[in-house]
Order: sequence, then C-alpha cells, then structure tokens
Amino acid sequence: MTGVHCDVPYEICSNGKVCFHGGTCVAEQFQSTEFHCQCPQDPKHDVWAGISCAIPAEDFCDEDEFYDITGGKWFCTQGGKCINGEK
Repeated sequence: MTGVHCDVPYEICSNGKVCFHGGTCVAEQFQSTEFHCQCPQDPKHDVWAGISCAIPAEDFCDEDEFYDITGGKWFCTQGGKCINGEK
C-alpha cells in the first residue's frame, strides 16, 4: 500500500511499471518482457484509467447502452461529462 494514508494498493511489474488502485500487470502480446496496467473496470466500485490506473472515473455514461472492449461502461475523467449517451 502507498499514499498519504497507506490506502492505495499497487503492483510493480517486472519492467518497473507501477499499477495503482487494483490495476494489474499484463504482458504485452508480442513483447513478453514489456507490461502495461490493466485497470479495474467494475462501476460498482471505483474505476480507474490512465497508464498507471491513477485517474479516477468521474462520470459514467448511463444512457449509453454500449460497452467498451473490456465490457465496462463508457465513462469520463478529469471533469469530462457524458452528453446524450455520447463518449
């Protein structure tokens, strides 16, 4: 755990990348020594985005009946807002 209150879980990948907030290390498809963070996408809990899963989802697009390729609902970050089901 890290953070001011030691409440932020993290995982360190073998290439040194750090995944925060429940993000997990996933090997790149064609370069098994390179990793990226797979961020949690369960809207019933906190959802995170970004290279290290450090950017919180702030607005979920509830009117949108479509899901992204991970099966999660579309969402906006950094002050973005969903408008009429658009992404």
